[in-house]
Parts: sequence; structure tokens; C-alpha cells
Amino acid sequence: MHNVSSTSVKESREIFLPGEYIITDLQGPYIKSRSGARYSQIFVDLVSRRVWTVGLVDKTDSDEAIRKILLDARSRSGRPVKVLRTDGDGIFGKSGSFQKLKEEFHFIHEQSPAYDHNKSAVVDRECRTLLEGTATLLFQSGAPPSMWQEAGAYFVFVRNRLPRLETETVGVFISSEEKLRGIVKPFVLNNFVPFGAQANCLIPPEKRGPKTPGQKKSFEGAIVGISEDCSAYRVFDLETKKIRDISFSFCVVSEGCFPFRARKKDFEGDPVSFFPTMEAFLTPHEWEKYKFSKEQQQDVIKRKGLVSIPPPPPRGEEGKLEEKKSESERKA
Repeated sequence: MHNVSSTSVKESREIFLPGEYIITDLQGPYIKSRSGARYSQIFVDLVSRRVWTVGLVDKTDSDEAIRKILLDARSRSGRPVKVLRTDGDGIFGKSGSFQKLKEEFHFIHEQSPAYDHNKSAVVDRECRTLLEGTATLLFQSGAPPSMWQEAGAYFVFVRNRLPRLETETVGVFISSEEKLRGIVKPFVLNNFVPFGAQANCLIPPEKRGPKTPGQKKSFEGAIVGISEDCSAYRVFDLETKKIRDISFSFCVVSEGCFPFRARKKDFEGDPVSFFPTMEAFLTPHEWEKYKFSKEQQQDVIKRKGLVSIPPPPPRGEEGKLEEKKSESERKA
């Protein structure tokens, strides 16, 4: 539970309009995603509760991510952002590029005290929800941990388009996307399918090439998302290992089949979880699978509160430690 006054948040939501007050925070480092991202930057519009996520290769890319989301929020809401709120741990607000962003978008930069989570309850809850939702989608589908970026994007897409916000009309709810844009245009919920579900996708005649005997008219893939502002699934082609945008009309989805589950051997080099856990930290061979740099390792250790715990021993010393432990137990 967060010891934070709900009145202050409520007052802010009454003062500002959708798109005018955005909160952001950084998550990670994680295992490297398919696009090379190690971090995920999350943005939350305070009034509509619309969420954006951007994958970052490094923390220094956060300023470009901020610019991208501020432009998108303005396009959707029709209003420029007035306040951008971040935490005060030193990642945001000190670079020259961030100062240029302030001059370009003319927003007020609010900061919560460093490491004071009581003052950033809204974005902290969204970060936790996103982390747990992404982990659930990966576990349920059997998809590799390196697909955390696709799973997170799909989770956010669904969350933004579910009718979960009350309106003045009793019994009528709208989605975060609708509230931000100020229009009532519900998403067709029948298009939501399980992440990682099998899909047989039609190849349009224009893409098949010269007609030959045995010509492929479809390909098998797995659903890994829905294209933003486009009526198409993002489908992972199981043969070419690439993600393609395929129209809803060209996909036949088998919601009870999950092809990633039968391909576990293809991902044996990946860790169990896409984010580092205490168990991974204490298991040398599991920790090595994340392939963190020294800076990233120190970041994880600091965030997890493991400063007082020594780093995991090399593989060769693991057996010696187990022998010493068994000897001490026998003596006891």
C-alpha cells in the first residue's frame, strides 16, 4: 500500500484535461529484447490513465522517448502537455537534450523526491501492473523471455482499450483511449485473442509470386500483438522468425493452441524470467544468461537492495561452497 493522499491526485485530475499531465518512469534492466532493448520507459496520462511504453537500448535514450510520446499524446488529445512528472533519482532532467525538450514543448517539469515512492504512487502501480501482466503473458503462452517487449506492448494495448472508466451516465464505461481522444469509438473486443495463440495467415495473391504447383497460400505464426491504429495483428512468422502485420480478415486464430510451448528447445539459452530475480542472482549460470554489463549489474543490485550481498561465485567455486556447507552441517 502507498501512504499517499488520494485527494491530491483527485484534485489534479479535476484541474487538468486529458493529455495535459503525464507521468513517466523507467523499468529495467531486463534481458535483451528482440529489438535490442534493455529498459522499458512507461508513460501514464493522469486524467485518462492512458499508458504508453517505449523500449530503450540504454537509459540515455529516454529523452527521445519522451519527445515521441509527447507528440503522440498531443496528436490524440489535441492538447499540448502542461506538466511532465518524473522521479528525482537523477535519470531525468539534467541532460541538455531534456532542456531543449522543455523549450520545445513548454511544459513544467515536476519531480518527486528521490526514492520516495509515496509521491509517485500512480506510476508505480502502473509499473507493477505492467511487470506482472507481461510476465503472465509470457508464462501462459510459452514465449521466450526475449519477447517481453512484444508482450508488454500487447498488454498495454488491451488495457488502453478496455471500457473501465466510469462516465456521467450510470452503467456506461469508456476506455482510456476514448477518454484521451474525447470520442466514443469502442474497440471491437472480439478481436482480442490470447498472446502467443496460433494463427494461420492468408498470403495475398499479390505476394505469392508466379503461380506454381504447391504454391504456399498461407503461413503459420503466433499472435504477438495488435498494430497501433491499424486493424491488423502482429504475427510472429514461425519459419522466418520475423514479425509481420497481418489484417484481421486474413488470420484464422486457434485460441487453444500455443506454438511457442512446443519450441522450448529453441530458447534454452534464455533465463527463466525476463527480469532479474533474487533466485537468478544467487545462481551463477542463470545470472550469466542476462549478459548484463558491469553498469547494468550494479544497477540491478542497487535496485534490488542487494548491496550487502556478495556477487555470485564463479562456476568453478560453486562445488567447493556446497562441500563446505555440507561439512559445516555435519559438524553441527
